[in-house]
Amino acid sequence: MSLLKKYKSSQKKREVSRVQKRLQLLPDRDIMAWAESSIYEIARNISSWQKNNDKFYIDEAALSAEVLYEALDLIKKRTNA
Repeated sequence: MSLLKKYKSSQKKREVSRVQKRLQLLPDRDIMAWAESSIYEIARNISSWQKNNDKFYIDEAALSAEVLYEALDLIKKRTNA
């Protein structure tokens, strides 16, 4: 794996980690707002990718999908706790 790929991979993990920390501080209703916003961002970036075929938009959609997953996972954990 190239040094650039390792850096980008660690950068994404770091961003998700920051998102996890931020989400943990929020009440459930705000977490759901983040989840809804992520759904919009995923759709918008996929649409932009279809028009421009630029990898940037797919990367942004993937990051938004990770935020969505983290938000839903946290809500699920809180509900089951």
